[in-house]
Amino acid sequence: MSIETKKGPIGFATWIACGFGLGFAPLAPGSIATLFLVFLAGALKGTLESEGLLAIVILVMIVVGIPLCNAAEKQLGHDAQSIVWDEFVGFAVAIWFLPELTWETIVGAFLAFRFFDVLKPFPVNRAEKLPRGWGIIGDDFLAGVYANLVVRGVWHLLS
Repeated sequence: MSIETKKGPIGFATWIACGFGLGFAPLAPGSIATLFLVFLAGALKGTLESEGLLAIVILVMIVVGIPLCNAAEKQLGHDAQSIVWDEFVGFAVAIWFLPELTWETIVGAFLAFRFFDVLKPFPVNRAEKLPRGWGIIGDDFLAGVYANLVVRGVWHLLS
């Protein structure tokens, strides 16, 4: 089965930028991709508690993701809904350095990240206007920062 666009079948880079196909979900592909990451984060909790390792993963996802998103944008249009690599980056930022990585904080990070990714408060809305892959990833990176701060704040209030 190949996935077709107006410009023909998608390329390998576009398939990866679309979350290995998750971005082609018929409804809310960004939320579907992020929900997949919730379960992945839950399964990898012990590994992800290493802030240094997660920092390297985030850096690699950004460095690899910008050209992937550039390629996907050429086929699908600017920040097309099916491009979900940015959700991968943003959610990783949302859970990075949390005081505790529990199911509660992971789900809280999911809810807060999706809220800020959809709402796009300043400067998230400005980052979205950056060119190509930078804009695709930039707004979700900042939405992840906001989500991280909110989850961190709630955790401190409840602890």
